[in-house]
Amino acid sequence: MIFKIEPIDAVHGAAECRYDMEKETVEGKSVIRPVYIGSQFIDVHPLTGQPTSAFDVFEQMRLRQRVSHHTLEKPFFRIEARPPVEECRNWDEEKWAQFGRDCQEAVAAITKVMNKQKKWVEVHPIDFSRTQGVTTLHVDTDPHLHMLVNRITMDDKALSSHYCHLIAIQAANAIAQKYGWVQADKRNNKRKERIYKDAITVLRGMNTFDIKDYFRGMEAKGWTIQARYDSLGVCRGYSIGETPAGSKRAVMYKASVIGKGRPLMASTLQKTWERLHPDVQTNVSVAATRPSPEPATRSKTEWERQVAFKRAQHRVRDVVESHSKEFTPLDIDDILPEGIAARAIDLDDGIETVENRCKSAAEDLFGTAQDNYQRKDGIEKAVIRDIVSFVSSVYVSVSMGAGFTPNDLPKKKDEDWNNFKDIYRSVVRQRRGNQKKRS
Repeated sequence: MIFKIEPIDAVHGAAECRYDMEKETVEGKSVIRPVYIGSQFIDVHPLTGQPTSAFDVFEQMRLRQRVSHHTLEKPFFRIEARPPVEECRNWDEEKWAQFGRDCQEAVAAITKVMNKQKKWVEVHPIDFSRTQGVTTLHVDTDPHLHMLVNRITMDDKALSSHYCHLIAIQAANAIAQKYGWVQADKRNNKRKERIYKDAITVLRGMNTFDIKDYFRGMEAKGWTIQARYDSLGVCRGYSIGETPAGSKRAVMYKASVIGKGRPLMASTLQKTWERLHPDVQTNVSVAATRPSPEPATRSKTEWERQVAFKRAQHRVRDVVESHSKEFTPLDIDDILPEGIAARAIDLDDGIETVENRCKSAAEDLFGTAQDNYQRKDGIEKAVIRDIVSFVSSVYVSVSMGAGFTPNDLPKKKDEDWNNFKDIYRSVVRQRRGNQKKRS
C-alpha cells in the first residue's frame, strides 16, 4: 500500500488536473484513459454525471479559492493511493470508489504522528468531507487512484498541510490493517531477505569473482538488475528488485539497503565473496600486499564535468518521478546542456560524429529513469532533441571539425570542456539578448 499526500501550487494544480482526468496512454492499437470515479462539490453534466472537462473542474476550485479569506501558496492537495497489485486486480469501479472513501476517512481520523525524533506530535486532522475534490482511476500502469483536492473548504476553512507526508504514511498502515494486507515495510523486508539469500547462494557458487557473472546469476534467479557504470566501464553501484506478478512496475532497491553491514554494495561485493571462499583468501591477500599505483588526482575541470553531469541527472530524476513537474528554463538553458556536454566529453572512443556522441550522452543521462520517461508526453522528448541539437552545434565550433578525434587524454578533455563553456555561454548570452529585444 502506497499513499502520498502532497501540497501543490496553482500551476501544478492545473497540470495535475489535466493529468488526472485527460491523460491518454497508447498501448498497441488501444488508447487507455483515466476512469472517472467520483467528485464532491463539483458541478457535473446532468446526462453523463461527470464533469465536462478538467479545465471546468480546475476553474471551479480556483473560484472557491478566490472568494476565500485565505491566501495559500499551495492551495491544492495531490493524493495518490496505490494498493497492492495482487489485492486490487479484480476490483470494479464501486470497489475503487469505496477504497477512495476509506482513504479519506483514514486520513481524517489521524490526530497524532511520529516525527523524525521518534516523538508523537499532535496534528490538525485533514478532513476532506467539506471540500471540493475529484477522483480518477489510472490503469495505464499498476492500477491506482489520483485525487486532486481543494485545500479551501466550502465553509471557508483551510486544510492544514503540516506533517501531511507523515499522516499519509500512518493512514496507509491503517488502511492496510483494515483490509488485512501485509504492510509495505513487512513486504519489503521479506523481499530483501530473499534477495540477500539468493545473492549469497550466487556468490558462493562463483569460483572466481566477476561482478558481471554475479549479475547474470541473480538474473537467472528472476531478479532485475540496474547497474551504473562510469566512463571506464567500472560498476559504481546497482539496484536490484523484481516485478511482482500482475504488475507493470519493477520494485527496485539499492544494494546498500540489503543485508546487515552493506555486504552487497558494488564496492564491498568482492570482500563478501572472499569471506565465502576462505580457501582463496591467501592468494587474494598476497596480491593485496603488492604496491598499488598512485591514484590519479582529479583536476578541477574534471571535477566540474562530473558535477555538471550529476546535477543534470538529479533534475531528470525530479521531473520523471513527479508527473506534475516540467523542465524549467534554467534546466533547458543551463543544467541539461552542460550535463550532456560533460558526459559527451567523457564517453569512450568509437563514436565518430559530434551528433552521435551527444545523442549517446543524452541517452545515458536519461538511462536511470528510462522506463518512466518513455511514458511521459512527447513535449519533454522534443525539448531534449532541441538541447542535443544545440549542444552539437556548439561542439562543432569547439575547433573539432565535423567529428571527434579519438583522444582519451585528460588534458584534451579539459581543453574541450573549457572551450565548450566559453562558446556555449557566449551563445546563451546572445540568445537571451535577442529574446529581450523581441519582448
